[in-house]
Amino acid sequence: MTVSEYMMNFLKNKSVDTAFVVVGGLAMYLNDALCKTPEISPVFVHHEQAAAMSADAYARISGKLGFAMVTAGPGVLNTINGLVGGYVDSAPMMIVSGQANLPFAAHMNDSNIRQYGIQGINTEDFVKHGTKYYALISDPAEVAYHLERAYYTAFEGRPGPVWLEVPLNIQRMEMPKNITRHFTAKENPVSEEKTVAICNKISHALSKAKRPLVLAGQGVRLAGVVDEFIQFIEKNTLPVVTTRLGIDIIEYEHRLYVGHPGTQGDRAANITIQNADVIVVLGSRMSTSSVGHEPRMFGEDAEIYVVDADNEELNKPGPDIKERLNGDLRYIMPKLLEAPVSFTHNHEGWADFCEMLKLKYPVMQAEYKEGDKVNSYYLIDKLCSMLDDDAVILVDGGGSVHPVGAQGWKIKKGQRYLTSGGLATMGYWCAVLGACAANNYKDTIAITGDGTFQMNIQELATIKQLSKPIKIIVVNNNGYLSIRHTQRNFMDDRLFGESPASGLFCPSAVTMAEAYGIKGVRINKPEELESKLAEVLAFDGPVVCEVMSPEWQLIVPRVASDRLPDGTLRQRGFDDMFPYLPEDELAACKYIR
Repeated sequence: MTVSEYMMNFLKNKSVDTAFVVVGGLAMYLNDALCKTPEISPVFVHHEQAAAMSADAYARISGKLGFAMVTAGPGVLNTINGLVGGYVDSAPMMIVSGQANLPFAAHMNDSNIRQYGIQGINTEDFVKHGTKYYALISDPAEVAYHLERAYYTAFEGRPGPVWLEVPLNIQRMEMPKNITRHFTAKENPVSEEKTVAICNKISHALSKAKRPLVLAGQGVRLAGVVDEFIQFIEKNTLPVVTTRLGIDIIEYEHRLYVGHPGTQGDRAANITIQNADVIVVLGSRMSTSSVGHEPRMFGEDAEIYVVDADNEELNKPGPDIKERLNGDLRYIMPKLLEAPVSFTHNHEGWADFCEMLKLKYPVMQAEYKEGDKVNSYYLIDKLCSMLDDDAVILVDGGGSVHPVGAQGWKIKKGQRYLTSGGLATMGYWCAVLGACAANNYKDTIAITGDGTFQMNIQELATIKQLSKPIKIIVVNNNGYLSIRHTQRNFMDDRLFGESPASGLFCPSAVTMAEAYGIKGVRINKPEELESKLAEVLAFDGPVVCEVMSPEWQLIVPRVASDRLPDGTLRQRGFDDMFPYLPEDELAACKYIR
């Protein structure tokens, strides 16, 4: 058995069933070993960025290891956007890459030479800040150790990417008959005492709260404790807000769900944050998009308790945190569910108040149904109502669909919602390949914009090749809507690279779809929305649906900033969102019992 064959056999035995691949000469033995492993189905993408993004999406939807295989040099470099996206969004994924023969790779590692060997680059220098573990495999006797360590590291603690690089001459070498070196994780048992202490602190804080609130992030799902989390908040009648990556933890219609806070969150959630007196943060790193550009304003009347597996995230500057609790929700959540909370104050009225805010300040407004073109909030609202409970929805990065999707999506129990969180990468729509594979190739929806669609447009060829029910919704607002508003608000209407008028052309999505042999549907006006979405969803195969949307549509509500005479920006209050409420109405949003 060769090194390459051993590696594929290892991954097969770890239940890896899909690989996202761009084949290449310096990965040819790895490619061949994958070819001979029918248990791992290859998806041949047309750019390594798409391979990494798809591995990320596959991992976060399935909970299994996402796997990408690329060649050396440019193949390595093309993965980096997707690699770093997976790193900041905590995706357990493995990238295996080829490399020039070992003597070339070793010399590059030991010197400052810029490049050596065919397509050889010093890969480690480029990928080490986006991986939890990297290894250059230089000896067949070390393969088992590096594979075992990489796999363990991808899932241990806060999940993330790992990278194994295999020089061409090592790929074809035979494995030793007796493998003597294996990886054994260090004995680091989770302290029962520490776990109980964390739970006691949270229980004590909640017990004295009048206005308790839970902020939940993707870490709840990554830890596999969604059911325990729901039981915990129901047992204690705790209102919940979720981050952009945690939207699918709890259904929108749940009585205790309030909304999604942040700079481009929803009004009900931000008002709730500012009314709370105790906020318990579970599985969220409290990113800037969640807490605002002036984080000290976030929950300024609350004691904030944060549980996070990543100490670096806990200790970064941010909101005024009462307790930073380093721990793993895999162990904490079951204990927290068992911990008794003896509430000093009856907070049923508070829960009713939070529910009232959600009903009073919906993101979707009646006037969004009007107009010559389709408002993207109306699109999201209608699509929500039409999708089944088991749908998987992936929303692209970029400045328009990214916030609109997060603000407007009313998640149903059983649905999964995925996006590029930390990077908000334009072109992430192509990760629908990974999401669909993780969804057993059932209906999977990608929502993108006409600008973001152009980034990774080549993956329409992959979608055509697969011929699976991938539905791509393209919001056409004639370029870059968010940049257009930025240039109007801060650059005195100097429009630059945002539409054809200022130098940026985006071709028709329907025309592009048809060029790739994919069904295309265009929705021009609100009256067509429901019937044509039904046509798209009913079609047995891939569809690109282009939805014509207003060029100057507002993305609201949002936390706004005032420009001061010296040019600096000052954020308004976290709950004082644009469009601004009358002062008396905002004042009336203070909870008084």
